[in-house]
This record gives sequence, C-alpha cells and structure tokens, in this order.
Amino acid sequence: MTTKHRRLRLVKWTVGLAVAACLLGSCKKRQKGPAFQADDIAVGGAHACAVMKEGFLRCWGRNDLGQLGDGTRANRLRPVRLESPTRVTQVAAGGSTTCATLEDGAAITCWGELAGDTASLHDVAEIAIGPHQACARSKAGKVACWGAGRAPVPVDDLDEVHSIAVGGEHVCAILKEDGSVRCWGKNDLGQLGDGTTMDRPKPVAVSGVRGAIQIATGAAHTCITTLDRTASCWGSNRYGQLGDGTRTDRPSPVPVDRLDAVRAVALGDGHTCARLYDGTLRCWGQNDSGQQNDGTHTDREVPGMISGLFDVQQLALGNGTVCARLADGAVRCWGRNEYGQAGDGTHEERPVPVTVRW
Repeated sequence: MTTKHRRLRLVKWTVGLAVAACLLGSCKKRQKGPAFQADDIAVGGAHACAVMKEGFLRCWGRNDLGQLGDGTRANRLRPVRLESPTRVTQVAAGGSTTCATLEDGAAITCWGELAGDTASLHDVAEIAIGPHQACARSKAGKVACWGAGRAPVPVDDLDEVHSIAVGGEHVCAILKEDGSVRCWGKNDLGQLGDGTTMDRPKPVAVSGVRGAIQIATGAAHTCITTLDRTASCWGSNRYGQLGDGTRTDRPSPVPVDRLDAVRAVALGDGHTCARLYDGTLRCWGQNDSGQQNDGTHTDREVPGMISGLFDVQQLALGNGTVCARLADGAVRCWGRNEYGQAGDGTHEERPVPVTVRW
C-alpha cells in the first residue's frame, strides 16, 4: 500500500469516528446567543427598560410623560436606544418614571413623572419606584424618598437597610441586622403588615417577620422571601395575589401555598410571580390580560407554573405585564401590551411569553 493510500484510509477512518461520535450525541451543534444581551431589566406601569451588556439603555412601551427618555412623547412598540455619556449599571421603573444608576452608584438620573433634583444622592445601591414616589438606598444603608417636584428627604428612624420596595402608596424596607421588615404609608388594606389597617407616617415593624432576604410591593400588597426559601405576603387579596388560596385581605403575613425553593418574588399591581432556584416561574393573582399564561382570563388564588421559560435570572412586573431576563441575556414579556410594553413590535395582548425585539 502506498503512502498516499495509507493517508487516505486514515482520513476516512478519522472522519468515520467523528460521525459516529456525533450520532451518539457527543458532538453538539454550536448555539448562538442573542445578538443583544440584557444585564438588568425593569418594568413600570406600562413601559419597560433594559440595561444592555455594553452599558447602555433600551426602553419601550408607554411614553406619555417621557418615561422612555428618548426626548419624545411617542409610545414605542420596540426598544429604543438611549445614549448616555457614562455607563449605566442599573435601571429601575415604576408608574411613569424611570431611573438609572450611573458608574456603579456614583450618581443617578431620573426621567418621567417623578424626575427631579436627585443631585444630593450619592453612592446609591438601590432605587425603588412607585406611581407616586421613589426611594433610594445608599451603600451605607440610609434611605431617602421623593415625589413629583420634591427633592429627596431622608427617612427618619431607619438605619442599616438591606433592601427597599415602593408600592402604590406604601414603602417597605428589610433591615440588615436581623432581616426584620419596616413599612410605612397607606394601610387601608393591611399592606403594611403590622396587624392593623391604620396608616403609618413612620416605619413600623411587620408582624412576626425575621430572616427576610428580599422584598417586593404591588399596588396594595407586599411579599417577602426568607432564608428558608419560602415566601409570605400580606395586604390586598382582591385577585388572590397573596397566593394563600383565598381572596381575604391580610393585615399580617401569610405563607404562599404550594411554593418552595423560592429565590425571589416580583409584584405587579394585582398579581405576583416567584422565581425558583431551578430557574422556573410561578405566578398568581390577577389575570385580566393573560399574565398567568394559563390560556384563560381567570384570576388565580394559588401559584401556577409559567410554561416554556427556563433559566430565568430576573423577573419584573408592571400593571398587567411580566418580563423575564434569561441566562443568555434574552428578554421575554407577556400580558398587557396596548402601549407596546411587551416589546415585540405589536400592541396586542400577549398571553404567552414573546421575545423582545431589539
């Protein structure tokens, strides 16, 4: 056998082994990630924004008060890019307002309804926004809040704060020391969790809570996740958004039924979702726009699984809209979409998750 023939046989033999290996499943097709990847997302009343991997913002949806930040009042069915002289590291949205943290918390900038003078805020670790007010937590654990046309005011009697959340007309905070929770503001439906329905101008302790690690607020309800990977909620339960199998308002925390291994919760006006440690989602509460992803418009009083979504890294809810950021940086949204807040180029209701079209 000549050298040329031996080489030809060797090539055929090598190719044959490679084909066989692929047939046995050891060779995988190379998967391409999305062209644009999000690092952070936020959903307001009817708009949404994402911090892209490159450090710039894209926003979409309703824009009647300039909440998209593109210099117009035109609604956007698909994301528009916002230019910034410095890198954006975090975005927050609520109601008709958006805020961005610049250069790892060195400064923040806001636009929309609650845009105001935030120059006094420095070293910001977290921003939370509701329809009527916004709050910022500093890296030192201090909290300051502001409303339309008002400068930020420090919250008295509140130190060493781990996390904050702003609801319809109430605010809550987790304390670093023991994971206890303080809330203040309107309390007509028990959303402060202190066992009463009395409004509180100053922070009060939520009944029986220790070990909270994450908190979220809706229009008039509040939920936490705890060290034991469970979730508890309190306040308005008109649509079953507390997840306890009833529609009874609760002025003190109650555990969410049929839910464990909870990593984080996110709240909309009248619905609630949880991200589990396995990357899947459960949602419950209001379902008037298909936000429960169950093929109906029937409200849900206990958690149900959102089909077709895995490897979810972040969750954000608005007024009937849900958005999820996946491990590959893609963003999927569903529910209300009359202003284009699902980001897929349409204004049709989306009862199943659709991919945001960058």
